[in-house]
Amino acid sequence: AVLEAQACGLPVIARSIPEFHEIYGDTVQYFSTINDASRELMDERELKTCATQSRDASARYDITDASIAHIRLYKELLQS
Repeated sequence: AVLEAQACGLPVIARSIPEFHEIYGDTVQYFSTINDASRELMDERELKTCATQSRDASARYDITDASIAHIRLYKELLQS
């Protein structure tokens, strides 16, 4: 759902856990407590910046590129 939200240019906030940092990097805003999340949602300037970053991040993912990568992987597996 995060990538879909990013593709729509929506700001994304996520719980600050190592897995999310690894997956999303600096393309989402993180929070540790519900109060932190509330502050993130109240900061309009930060939300706009986050929305721009979201669109840019989602542009890196392309279904054609993913399909080609999968086909290459399948071919490699079949040859081994």
